[in-house]
Formats: sequence, C-alpha cells, structure tokens
Amino acid sequence: MKNNLPQPHVITPVAEALQKQIFLLEFSDALRPLANPAEIAKIACKMLVEALCASKAEYTLNQGEPGEEIGEVWGEYVKTGSSMPKRFLLAPFGENNIALLRSGSTYVLTNAHTDAGLTPKQRAAFIAVESPSVISVPLVKDGRFVATFTIHDNKPRGWTSWEISLVEEVAERTWAAVEKGIVEDNLRKSKDKYRTLFESIDEGFCIIEMLYDENGVAVDYLFIEVNHVFEKQTGLRNVVGQTVNQLTGGIERYWLDDYDQVARTGKPLRKENYHKATNRWYLAYAARVGDEDSRQIAVVFDDITGRKQQEQYHAYLLKLSDALRDVADPNKIQAIATRLLGEELGANQAHYSETMGDFVVINQGWGNLLQPMIGKFKYMDFGKMLVDGYRTGKLQVSHNINTDPNITDDERAVIANAGFNAYMAMPLVKNGVWVSTLAVHNIKPRRWKQHEMNLLKETAERTWAAVERAKAIDSLHVSERWLKGQQMAFSAAMNGEPLSASLQPLVDTIIQHTHNKARAAFYMEPQKGAGLHLITGMTSAYADDMSGFKIGRDMPACGLAMHTGKPVITADVEEDLLWKPFIQIPRKHEFRACWSFPIRTTDGPVMGTLAIYFAEPRTPTPSELEMAEVFAHAASIIISRDTELKERSQAEAALRKNEADYRKRLEAEVRERTIELNLNQELLQATLNSNPEMIQVFKALRNEQGEIIDFVWILNNHAAEQAYGDVIGKRLLQNNPGVETEGIFENFVKVTETGIPQQYEKHYVHEQFDGWFYQSVVKLDDGVATNTANITGLKKAEEKLRKLEAEQQQEVFRVSLNTVEEERRRIAESIHNGLGQVLYGIKISLAGLIKDMPWADFEETKNYTNHLLTDVIQESRRISHELMPATLEEFGLKTAIADMCRQLEDGIHFRYKLTGLEHRLEKYLELAIYRTMQELLMNVVKHSGATHAYTELKISPTQILIKVKDNGRGINDTPKHKPGIGLASIRSKIKLLNGRVEITSPPNEGTQVEVTIPLPDKD
Repeated sequence: MKNNLPQPHVITPVAEALQKQIFLLEFSDALRPLANPAEIAKIACKMLVEALCASKAEYTLNQGEPGEEIGEVWGEYVKTGSSMPKRFLLAPFGENNIALLRSGSTYVLTNAHTDAGLTPKQRAAFIAVESPSVISVPLVKDGRFVATFTIHDNKPRGWTSWEISLVEEVAERTWAAVEKGIVEDNLRKSKDKYRTLFESIDEGFCIIEMLYDENGVAVDYLFIEVNHVFEKQTGLRNVVGQTVNQLTGGIERYWLDDYDQVARTGKPLRKENYHKATNRWYLAYAARVGDEDSRQIAVVFDDITGRKQQEQYHAYLLKLSDALRDVADPNKIQAIATRLLGEELGANQAHYSETMGDFVVINQGWGNLLQPMIGKFKYMDFGKMLVDGYRTGKLQVSHNINTDPNITDDERAVIANAGFNAYMAMPLVKNGVWVSTLAVHNIKPRRWKQHEMNLLKETAERTWAAVERAKAIDSLHVSERWLKGQQMAFSAAMNGEPLSASLQPLVDTIIQHTHNKARAAFYMEPQKGAGLHLITGMTSAYADDMSGFKIGRDMPACGLAMHTGKPVITADVEEDLLWKPFIQIPRKHEFRACWSFPIRTTDGPVMGTLAIYFAEPRTPTPSELEMAEVFAHAASIIISRDTELKERSQAEAALRKNEADYRKRLEAEVRERTIELNLNQELLQATLNSNPEMIQVFKALRNEQGEIIDFVWILNNHAAEQAYGDVIGKRLLQNNPGVETEGIFENFVKVTETGIPQQYEKHYVHEQFDGWFYQSVVKLDDGVATNTANITGLKKAEEKLRKLEAEQQQEVFRVSLNTVEEERRRIAESIHNGLGQVLYGIKISLAGLIKDMPWADFEETKNYTNHLLTDVIQESRRISHELMPATLEEFGLKTAIADMCRQLEDGIHFRYKLTGLEHRLEKYLELAIYRTMQELLMNVVKHSGATHAYTELKISPTQILIKVKDNGRGINDTPKHKPGIGLASIRSKIKLLNGRVEITSPPNEGTQVEVTIPLPDKD
C-alpha cells in the first residue's frame, strides 16, 4: 500500500528525506495553534493515517503495573474499520511484545496471520481489532511505560524503514506537543496551579535567559527559576542566579545554538543530547517565554541516561553475538571479544586469559596506546590479594591504583610497570574452579561506571561460553577421528588381519591428528632378550637400524619406556644424554623430538611401545598426551587378542595331536589285550588293571525275539571296580539307569549289532558320577568292550580357553559398539527433537493447501511454509554447531519450559507447574530435563488428539520429577503398535541417569507419563 505523500519518479534517500521534511513541517504547522492535548493527539493521528494510507491510529495513555497495563485512548482517528475500545488490556497482544515497548523499543508487526512470534491467542487479539499490521512507538519516562502511539492497517503490510522512522518522529513530536499543551494549559489556568504543576511534574524544569557577547553570539545562559526535580535530574545545586559556565566550567556548543534558535525564532524545540559536565543524556523540550523580544526560555527535560545506556548495551551485545556466532577458532573468539569490548569502553587495553596450573595464559588481546598483553604469566606475581579476589569469582575494580587501599605497594609496583592505572577484571569460576578472566585497563585513573561493569560481566560470560563451545566442537571432531581410527583397528583385528595391519590405522590417525607433522610406530620384543623390533610405522631402513634395540635404564626412548613402564618424553634428542651414543639414528632419519609410551593392560606387564617423532624440537600438549594414552590402550587390546589367538591356536594343535595319539594307542591296546585275553585270562586281567582308565566287557542279554534288552558285566579292570564296585554278573540298566537317558545303552546296542566302533564324549551326571567322560566302544563276541577315560580336567581347560576368547571378543565389541551407538543416539535424538518439530509445522502448513483456494491465502501459506523451511535450515545448522537451546542457556529451565508450552499451545490448552527451580542445575541435567519434557509434549501434540494437557516439573533435594498428563486417546501398546523412537529415546536417556519412566494409559482415558531422576550427591 502506497502512502499519500508526494511521490517522485525514483525514490532516493534524498527524496525520502525531502518528503519526510515536508510532512513534518506541515505537521508542526497544524499542531502549533492547538492547545488542547486531546485535540493535538487526534490531529496527529489523522495526519499520519492520511499520509500513510493506513486504517486508523490512536494515542494511548497506559496505567497499571507491568503485566497488568490498561491502555486509555487519549486521541484517535479512524479512517476505515472500527475504533479501539476506550480502555483495553495490553497483555492479550503478547507479553514479549509489551516487554519490548516497556524497554523503549518500537514494535513492528507486518502480518498477524503468519507471524511466527505470535501465539494463537495473540494472533486472534490483533485480528479482533482489525489490525493485522501495526507500528507501535512507546514513551518511557523514568523507567515507566506511560504512553503509546500506534498506527494500524487492516491488511498485512510490509512497513518500510522510512515509514517506521516517520511514525517514530511523529510520535516524538506528538508527545512533545501533548506535553507542551498540558503544560501550557495548566500554566494558563492560574499562577498557583502553575506553581503546583511546576513543582509536581516528574521532569526537570527551568527558566533560563540567554546571554550574548558584543557580536550577538550566544555564549552563556543564566538560571532564572528551577523546580525541585532539577537538582535530582542534573546533580547541580543552588543554580538560580548563576550561569551554566560558572556552574560547569563550560557547555557544549550545540546546547547554546539550540536554545538561541528557540529564543530568536520562538519555535519550540524537542531534542535529545549529551551533557558532558553532568555526564548524562537529556530529552529536552524548550519554548520561548514571552514575546519575540524575550530571550527567556522554559525548558522541560528528562534524564534519559538509563535508556541510552540500555540501548548502547543491547546494541553492543547484539554486535558481539553477531561477530562471534560463526567463529570456530577459540583464539579468534578471544581477539574479537577483547577488541569490541575495548573499543566500546574506550579503554587502552583488554585481554582474555585462561588459568592453567600456577599460570594465566593470554593467547589474544587488544591494545590502544598500550601493547596487548600476550603470553604466559605466573599469576602470583600480581599479588596474593588480587589472586584471592579472582578466586571468589567476583568483579575486581580499581579506579586508581595509586590511591586504592586494597592494593599493596608490591602489587601497585607490578601493575604500574604494566603501564595502566585503572582496571576492571571479571574472573569466571566454574564448579568452584577459577578458569578464566576478562580484563580491561586504562592508562589514566578512571571512575568505572556500573553499566560498564555490567557490560564487562556479560561479555566475560558470553566470551567464555563461545570459547568453550568452540573447544567442545573441536574436541568432538578430534574424538570422532580417534574413534574412527580405533574402529578401523579393532575391525582389522576382529577380521583376523596381521598385527601390523591392525595397528596401522592407529599410526595413520596420529599422523592425521598432527596435520602430517608427526611420524609414529609400534614396537614389541618378540621374545625375552631379543630387543625391540618394529611392528608397523616408519620406513624399512629405520626398522633395520632399530632392530634389536636394547631395553634398559641406560637406553633412550622406547628402550627406557619398556624398562620403566612409564612414558619417556624427549623434546630434543640433540640435548638428551641418553641419545648421544645413538645420535646418528635421528640425524639419519631426520627427527628431533621423540615421545615413547609403554603399551600395557591394567596392572599387566609392558607388552610393547608407541613412539611419536617430530622433525622439530617439541613437547606434547595435553590433547596429544591424551591421544597417546588412548591409542596405547587400544593397541594393548589388539596385541592381547593377537597373543591369545596365537596361544589358543597352539593349544588346539597340541590337543588334536594328543587325541590322535590317544586313539592310536587305545586301538593298539584293545587289539593286544584281546589277544592276551585269549591266551591268558590272569595275564589279561593284570594288564587291564595296570591301565588307569576304566576297561569293561559286557555281554548282551536278549529276549525271545532276539532283541537286546540289557547288558551284563563280565569283566572290569581295577579302575572300573573302584568306580562301580563289585558288579560282575549284574545288569547294566538296573545298576546304572542313567545310561539309557544319556543314549549310552543305545550306542552299546548299535556296536553289538553292527560291529562298527564308536567313540564319544558324555557329560554324565547320574548315580555316583558327575563329570565328563570319553568312551570308546568296540564289538566283542555278542557284546561290547569299553574303555572310559575321565576328561573333566581337560573340559575345564577348554572351557577356560573359550571364556578367555569370549571375554576378549566382548571387550573389543563393547568398546567399538558403545562409542558408535552413543554418538548415533545423541545425533538421532537431537535431530528428532529439533528438526522433527519444525518439519511437523511444515506438514501442518502444507495440509492447509486446498485446490482452488484464493490466491492471497495460497501466497500467505506459501510464504509461511518458506519461513518454516528457513527455520529447518537454521535448525540443521544449529544442531551442527550448538546443541544447547538458546533460551535454556540464557534464562534457565523455568523460562525455557514456559516458552515451550506457549509455542506448542495450538488447539491444546497447556497448564504447567514448575517448583524447586530457584537454583540452576548442571548443564547436562538441565538439557536432559528440557529434552525429555520437549519430547513428551511433542508426543501429546502429534499423537494424543488431546484438548487439554498438564505438565509438572518438581525438583527436590534428592530427585527430579517430571509429569505429563493429557486427556487424549491413550497409547496403543500392542505388538503391532510398539512405542516409537521418541519414547525409546526417553527411556534410554533416563536409564543412563539411573532414573525410571512409568506410563499409565487406559484406552481412551488419556496418558500419564512420570519420569523420576535421582539427583547426584553434592560434595
């Protein structure tokens, strides 16, 4: 919709400024003769509506406490549509929107139908007053939201920045005119009433007389009269009869020029300006007192320093957030934050330091007239008192170190040597530990103001959060590389690859982690006294030079690490005495630094070493030490498995050989003893008795049909007699019925009938036996001869081997699977809880598309869907770079959950109750609570079909209780309808926190989910 102002062919900034100036001149001319405040407001509304082709406008005075404000229409003009109610509540139009107005900021709405920031109730409130698009400009005085100037359009409208600026200017002039009208109206009533108003208004008031030099140039002004608020607003006392130059030592030229213009022209002036002498910002309205020859001016003014500081504060924080948002390098984050802070405060130096042991490390800083402080400093050099203050986590401020009673002479000397005389420092203490400090310095003594202190505190917290987020992302990428290298190594080992091939992925990952600046190798001693030999890594030439490298206390690198079982870090082999006898090796193979790490299982012997080499002298970082420890442990698992596989293979080969020898020996013994039995029974019996294994002979017992129904003992050797007793002549099934259960009797029958020998193992737990037995059965006449050996000990040995193998496989599998699945689970949960919600919104939007629907509705739905798709893209980026929800991070659980319920309230009425949130929890617990409640509430929205839902979060000293209840259709928990990924994700997450999930869902009676999480004990 175009406005009714003169339109040139091409709208340029100059043309827009000209249009605006023409309108404002006409506007001022129209208001000048008016004295009635209500009439002023009405004419202002009419002119603005006509100029912008809007539907209506009103000037509203606000009453009541924040959150309960009532707007009373003071002046209104309606071109089309209905009038606003004479009195109406502001809250239905959105607490967030009203809060924006309370802060002094303009609220702009372009389309209430599609604005994602509005709840359904707020959207309905705008539509009910025929205002899908508005511009609302607030008046805030002394921190109170007192009035609003609002223009409406009864159709969606994209307000231009020019139109917004015009409305703000008209609002400013209307307020000035209304206030001027009020003042002049009251002044006209009577001198007494004038004096009452003069002394009762909240604004400062004075009457001044301009003073000129001989050339007619305004050079000063004299205070004629002031009200009692004047001193409160300016801090100046006993001013009547004195000039401003006498009181302040000088004033900015623009004040004199502005007041001189009012005195000469008689045109009132409303303006915001800074007054250096009082260090405050003022909004002043000046009008001439008397006729055209008078040089007296009445000035009504208000101290707006707080608002100006808030505007500057928020503008700075927005600039800081924008500057840090896409930066992933912690050092760059520190450089940007210190520069922006130093420039904003007009300081001479700023730096961000990290506390490491007894030192503070400054990687980045900023300086103006002072060089940035960058380096590593022992913090106690700055004095115990200063350091003790840092450890409290409280802001440390000195306006002048030379007069500060809290600074000792020694500390004063150290600080002065650094070149500054005033400072502010904000230490950050996390979990009781002083982790970092953000500080600003000034060369000259300086009185730091409260808003500057607040700015430093907020910048310190945001910088620390950004640095930690960048470090976390970098650590995640490093962990992923390490995990991938270990997975490849474990997979190779599980697939039976040689030891060198299994360890090579670890070598490759080390090289990748150091950006190809390092080389790495694994060494083992194949047998005691053989010295070290290369397994993988490095060149064959190096392997030849290092083959048989001795192990001992006088040896360098891996030789010493194998001997002591401790890491050996050699930063420069040229300076290490132990390397001197071997110095030609590093010179030949071009390395200066050599770090050696022993490979061992927990409390086990050293089985090898990991060595890392660099071409330049170097000491390891904490991250590199951690990497070496992780990879040495992974190598110990792989080497242990390789060793155990070789030992098991040898044991199995020996077992097979013993079994074959045993069978050959048994067959030979049976043949020999059968011949001996035919020759000499006594000799045979003596021979049988000499065998420690049980040898028995049975004769078949048949029925009339010739079927074998039992066997009878006819011979036992001494070993069998000891096990069975005197059983000669007795029947087998009667004495040992367990042989039928175990199939032994059936085997005897088969051998007797077929003549084919059988050998088998049996776990026999019957009668007097409990153990494993190996039995050979051969046919002898109409019966069988058996040889039975007790192999229980052998079976136990085999079982032990199997357990060792299973445990090792399980350990390798668990290490690999748990790390992979944990990462997958985290990513899946983040995608489900984040993108899933927005995609659901897209589904709802697309479902609203109907064939032959009005083009305007189609365009509106399309734009809304495009907006949601943009949110999807932003959400996917947010998942990649920041897993912590912004509202939760900034304001805590109470605000985040309340905001979540408001956003989801579309067709479902949500009630919520939050107790025990007086203190913040640890971040991982807050995130777990937030994600759990988010998933449960989304399930209500998506699946329940409910109209009402109630959620409760209660945090007690011992546990966290989450309850979500709805009146929907319930959960179908049949085998065909298993719970989805949402409930599975919640159950797995709560299980990790040692909590429990209870679901009650009778059919068609709604669902109640209770989640209980125990709080960890506090030290």
